[in-house]
Parts: sequence; structure tokens; C-alpha cells
Amino acid sequence: MKPPKKAPAKVAPPVLTGPAKLAEVARVIYELNRDLGKICMLPHQRDAALEQLKVYGRDSKDADPMFTNEGIETNTRHAFNSPSFTTSRCALRCLANAMLLNPSARARFVELHYEKKLCQRLKNWNQEDELLPSVVSLIHYDAVNLSLELEYIGPNLATFSDRDRMSLLPETSQNRIWRDITSGIEYMHAQNVTHLDIKPQNILLQEGGRAVLCDFDISVRGAKPVPCNAGTPWYVPPEHIFDGRRGREGDVWPFGGTMLIAEVTLHKEAHGKMLNWLREVRRAADAAPKNLSLVRSMLEPNPRKRITAAQLTIELAAQVSWKSSGSELVANLALLNI
Repeated sequence: MKPPKKAPAKVAPPVLTGPAKLAEVARVIYELNRDLGKICMLPHQRDAALEQLKVYGRDSKDADPMFTNEGIETNTRHAFNSPSFTTSRCALRCLANAMLLNPSARARFVELHYEKKLCQRLKNWNQEDELLPSVVSLIHYDAVNLSLELEYIGPNLATFSDRDRMSLLPETSQNRIWRDITSGIEYMHAQNVTHLDIKPQNILLQEGGRAVLCDFDISVRGAKPVPCNAGTPWYVPPEHIFDGRRGREGDVWPFGGTMLIAEVTLHKEAHGKMLNWLREVRRAADAAPKNLSLVRSMLEPNPRKRITAAQLTIELAAQVSWKSSGSELVANLALLNI
């Protein structure tokens, strides 16, 4: 009897650069603007398009259509006129990127006269509207005494497990960790920083549910892999065994291992030797249910094929949009005469 074939790990669409990025940003802006005139996108499609725009908008290079009159107005109308909280929040984050990177975008926003709706939005503030990156903030430093003062967040992720290393967090909290830390890694990589030591002990959880990445003591600047022998053995990516180097791809792999441990039990005896540990992680990833396909993409042994933080952000947003569509989906189907 032949064993059943394993489903291949889902491959996320590539994050474009150069002329391809410019064309894609222009296309997304056009589709979102057309959707305002006559609904032609389903909720999850709209949210995924805005999430993709947010990712591209974190670097102003080749993202010019975001800063035009059409781009600012399109995001503003989705942000303040959409009945969907998810869509509104995604569009607000696109606006935040645009106004942070391009001063002229701020002037264009002011000319649209959305002051009243903006004040109403601030009056009904929600923690999900926070635009802070999920990276711990530096409050004060003392060069003489070699001390750093960081914002207080809360306990680390490792404390939320029992003696058998089974997660004690509800599914909603796990999903929040997925989104927040992915956002933090993506932000960090956009700032040309590689962490090199992502693990449960370096993920802090705030009382309100926000997850934050901390401990940058061995982090480095640059996108290319670098020699590095520091870090926790269980969270060192497989490529390090063969050439002793780690890069951005090596930040995604340990986060995949962190989420895998939170949801799939691993055998303790595999922790003794590094190669056994890597084989055990790979077996657990291959055996993971379909809803953990992103974990398999994060634990891809080949760093060149491994999903990036930017791709992961888009995929997670698409999954959240599917789950949260609800009544919006029914309403849009009716409007589309489907």
C-alpha cells in the first residue's frame, strides 16, 4: 500500500521590485479606485489588495502611484467610507505609509476635507488602529553607564506553555502573534536589519494582546547572509549548519519553528542533537494540517525557496479577510448579482 502523497507547501507570490513593482502598484490603485465607483471586488480581494499596497508602500521607490492625487483619494475613501472595519484599517495603514514617506501626500490628504470623519475615528479609537511596528521601543539610553531603557511590554511567549511545552494561548492570541511578529519582521527587514535570534523568549506579549519582538543584541545591518555562531541552537536555520552564515531568510525559519511549537507537539528526545532536531522539525512540519501550510513555507530548508516576511504578511492578511468576510461577502455577492 502506497503512503498518501503530501500536499506541497503553498508558495506565496513574489514581492516585486523595479518597473514590475511600479506597474503592480499602478494596477492595484486602478482596481481599488474602480471598486469605489462600482463594487467589483469581494471583501477578501479588497483587503488583500490593500495589504499588498501597504507592503509596497513601505519603500517609496517605484511606488509613485500611491502618492498621486488618485492614490491618496482612493485610500482615503476606502479608509473612511468603507463599512468594513478590516478594509478601513488596511487603507488607513496605506495612508500612514504614504504620509510618512512623502510630505506632498499629507497636503493632498488635507485637501480632501475628511477632518470630521477623522475626528470621529479618533473618538472611537481601537487598539487595532495602532500603527506602531511590533518591535520594542527604545525610551532612553545612557552611554556613560552603558544602559538602555525599553518600553515595558509583558512576559515572553515561552511562559505561556505548560511543562510539556504545549501552548496555553487561545487561538485568537496565536493569530495575533502571527500578524504582529510577521509585521515586526517585515518592518525590521525594510529598515535593513536582520535579527538573528528570533525565539519564544524574544517575543513579548502585552496585556491587550499585542506581540512585540525584542532583544537585538546580535542583530546586524544588511540584507546579505553573515557569519554568525551566536543564538539559540534550536532556532538556528538549517543553512547555518552547512556554511555558518545566516540572513533574512534565517529570521523567518525560527519564527516558523516558534509557531510550530505553539501548535504542534515535538518529541523531547529530538532536542539532543541539532541535525536530529532539524529532521524532527521537518517531519512535524510535513505532518502539520493544511491550515498550517504557511508554517511549512516558513520551515522550507532551502533559504532561496523560503517565504519572505513581506509575502507572509500578504498571505496572513488574505486568510484573515476570508474568515472575517461574513455578512460583507453576502452583501457583495448580491450587489454583483452572483
